[in-house]
Amino acid sequence: MTWGLTLYPTVIGYLFLRQWNYTRFEIPHDSGYHVLFKSIIAGMALFPVPYLIATSFAHFLPSIYPLVLWKIFVPFDSVGTLVMILIEAFAGAWSLNKIARFNADTCLRRTIRDRGDLIGNLMVDIATSREFVEISLKNRKSYIGIPIHWNNIAGKHVELIPYWSGYREEDTQQHKITTHYSPIVRDHREKGTPLSGEDIRLVIPSSEIVSARPFIPSLYRRFQQTSKPT
Repeated sequence: MTWGLTLYPTVIGYLFLRQWNYTRFEIPHDSGYHVLFKSIIAGMALFPVPYLIATSFAHFLPSIYPLVLWKIFVPFDSVGTLVMILIEAFAGAWSLNKIARFNADTCLRRTIRDRGDLIGNLMVDIATSREFVEISLKNRKSYIGIPIHWNNIAGKHVELIPYWSGYREEDTQQHKITTHYSPIVRDHREKGTPLSGEDIRLVIPSSEIVSARPFIPSLYRRFQQTSKPT
């Protein structure tokens, strides 16, 4: 079990980092070496208390019935320590996540801010407020909708429920809406065919996004009216 005492706490440390809100959003962006180093540190921090408890019971109370029974069914050294480390990791992460400073939204925003991801920060704000966002792509197509699954840890895509789509003119970059999804959803419902926003959700790779901004329909209509030739 010598290798187990070295490897298992590291694995459990990694599981702890993926459960604790303060670290779980940044781990997917770290390099393999950084993840390994952080996992070792977390495993080392989790190790002492369970080890002291297990060794104390084994030394001072070796004949109590639960410990005797444990040795019969699990005759390997240090298994009790590793089990307690695992319990400590999940219980510790769960407890820490209850603290306001470590709630998911706060920690996600911190990670996005530290990465300098302005589009990600916008997606979090809009997804929280359930407002519309306009996303413009490299091919000049654009989609307007509400972001969903905004806690996209990897930051490699944006998923949204589209309400409108269109394009930007090549010369003027004026925005043209060509497709309205809301009437289609309502029409299917009226015909008895179940269809929701989740059925038409759209996943866009972040690498294809040129810009993103809040979209307010009333302002869009006013801009369209003022831009018409008189």
